[in-house]
Order: sequence, then structure tokens, then C-alpha cells
Amino acid sequence: MPQPLLNLRLSAHTALVTTDTACCALGVDSETISAMVDAGDLIWVWDVSARQRHIRELRLWSAELADRTLSARTFPEVLSAILPSRRDRFRSAEVAALLRISDPHLLRLLRLKHLAGPIINHTQWITAPSLTTFLTTRRIR
Repeated sequence: MPQPLLNLRLSAHTALVTTDTACCALGVDSETISAMVDAGDLIWVWDVSARQRHIRELRLWSAELADRTLSARTFPEVLSAILPSRRDRFRSAEVAALLRISDPHLLRLLRLKHLAGPIINHTQWITAPSLTTFLTTRRIR
């Protein structure tokens, strides 16, 4: 018998969530989330790992977890829902919060050239094209 789910509320600014949050939202374990991703039951999923080897660091679109009919959306629609606004660049802290990664993880992604952007006035920026390319190439299909 399926267990009853609580009404889990996330901030509207929380576009991507970790596997742990997805487990809580759907009432399943992490292996079930991975199986759902691999089976194509959850389609708006990205691997944000720095090295892309055997361990995946999945980020799932929170809106799809709340409303499974959103899986029919197109990539440009989802991308515009995920990215804060149409801008040329984003502060590195914004990108880390968006991807739910640590600052050292973000620095690894920059060092490995998975993300790119200038440093202006002691602030690391990530260009919008770099972030869009990252989300495009890291989507799990």
C-alpha cells in the first residue's frame, strides 16, 4: 500500500533539487529515483558532477516532481523556467544555488571548463551561454 504524501512546499525560486529532495517529494528511495530517471519516467534531469564518471550528481526540475504533466514541456520552455531571467551573465553564487552545488564544486566546473565567465570586481560571473550549454549537454535523456 503506498504511503500518504505530505504537502511539501518549495520556494518558487527552487528550480532544481537534489535526489534527496526528490525522494522526499515522491516518497521513494534514491535507487527508485535513479530507476525512474533511467526509465524515462522523470525526464527533466541533469548530471552536475564535475568529472562525469560512475557517480552521477542528479538535479531534477522541481516543477516536474510537483506536476508530472510538465514532462511534456519543450527544452526551451523548461530552460526559461529554470534560469532566473534573460541576462547575459549570472553571479557564481547564483549558479551554485541554482545547481545546488558547493562553491568548491563550482570552481571545479570552472577549472575544467564546463562553465565559463569573467571575474569582475572580485566576483566570478558565469555567462548565460556557458550555463545554457552546460544544462544542454548535462541533461540525462
